[in-house]
Amino acid sequence: MQPVFSPRNAFLLLLALLAFLYASNGVWALTRPYTPTLRQLNPQVAPEQETVGAVLTPQPHGSFRIMTYNIHHAAGIDGVVDLQRIADVISAAQPDVVLLNEVDSHWRRSGFTDQGRMLAELLSMPYAVAADTVLRRNPYDAGLFGVARYGLALLSKFPLSRVEVVPIQSKPGQEPRAAIVAEIRLTDDEHVRIIGTHLGLDQTTRLENVELFLTLLQEWEGPSILLGDMNALPQSPELARLTGMQLLPHLAVDESEVSPDGTANVLPYRTWVDTADHTAPPTFPSSDPKSRIDFILVTEDLAERVVNYVTPYSPASDHLPVWVELAF
Repeated sequence: MQPVFSPRNAFLLLLALLAFLYASNGVWALTRPYTPTLRQLNPQVAPEQETVGAVLTPQPHGSFRIMTYNIHHAAGIDGVVDLQRIADVISAAQPDVVLLNEVDSHWRRSGFTDQGRMLAELLSMPYAVAADTVLRRNPYDAGLFGVARYGLALLSKFPLSRVEVVPIQSKPGQEPRAAIVAEIRLTDDEHVRIIGTHLGLDQTTRLENVELFLTLLQEWEGPSILLGDMNALPQSPELARLTGMQLLPHLAVDESEVSPDGTANVLPYRTWVDTADHTAPPTFPSSDPKSRIDFILVTEDLAERVVNYVTPYSPASDHLPVWVELAF
């Protein structure tokens, strides 16, 4: 008769315990309250503080480039995780600021690397912050006693100031969502507010977050940019509300200001402008793009400065990047 506490039984007990911890962590992580947190990727950034001398010097040709890219933790359509390939795609566009979605930090699936920090180093973007929306502590994802993080990253060649993470709505049982808000200077007297986000798969919560982004816009008088994976199409109610084509129910509008088709002749609030037109190519899935769900929206005062809109092809992720060039 085999002893109860034989090495084999002890090994099987350990495996069972690890499996229990893995399963319970997965359920707990989806159901527990979690507030997305801001994490510095470089000590040169001072979150929520005014950066001394935060003056952005435009490129020699007088322009500013900003990119949004869902990198899918650097897993390409071939299933290979290759962060250098992502860096090459971004580098080719030479953006001044890039918003990244689905960025891993210390996940087994991506080699336990801090992808946001590594990309900041590879791209020589010294000002970088992350908004961690998901945490995992199970041994499979994070290694023994490790912590795996996942979320957004904002990388910049120029100083960021007044950086904060704003939690946004997400459906119970689905991953938490957030927005990174930061301020940069394009000229000595012109500030631009950047809001980077990744909306969820549930339309109801996306529409709730649309109202939040419009509210944030009303609080800032200067030019603003909203970008990221919206998980919504250009003709969707979400984009219609963001761009003012569909009125927000919580904002009162006089009937005399509304045209017969339901849109306002003169909106009593600021809205966003899509930097692309109806000919813009789709961004997802990159293996056979059919849907444009990655957007760069700007305020009206910036819309007239858009001189370039590009969606380069790359198999480095399941999304295609989008970048916009603004003239200054």
